[in-house]
Parts: sequence; C-alpha cells; structure tokens
Amino acid sequence: MVLIDARASDHPVVYVNPAFEAMTGYSAAELTGRNLRLLQADDREQDARHRLRDALSRGETCRVLLRITAKTAACFGTK
Repeated sequence: MVLIDARASDHPVVYVNPAFEAMTGYSAAELTGRNLRLLQADDREQDARHRLRDALSRGETCRVLLRITAKTAACFGTK
C-alpha cells in the first residue's frame, strides 16, 4: 500500500508499507515525497492513469489497476 497527498500539486507519496517496498524494490525513503509516475517508466499513456487523474482533480475516490515497473524493471499491475 502506498498513500499520496492528493491535495499537493504533484501528489507526493506520504506513506509506503513494507509489502509495497518488497513488491517494487523501492524503499519508503526513495519514494516518500516523490510522484509515483517514476514507477510507470515509459508506460504513462494508460486509460486507468487518466481516470485516476480525472477523479483526483474532481476530489472523488477512484480505484484503478495500473501497470508499474519495479526497480528490477519487472512490469506488473497494482491497484
């Protein structure tokens, strides 16, 4: 699980749990304060990403499945 600050302009990470660290290979220290787009690598044109961005801009909740890239370059989906 990872939490972001949806009120901040760049939606920085504010919390990363140990399972997310293990899954992605990134430590909480590496992710805290940064936008999670770094985990999307060159795969940023995802429909789910656009739906998430739109929901955030409207202040609504949203649940999507995003493809992300782990530090090891392995690609997988996350909600």
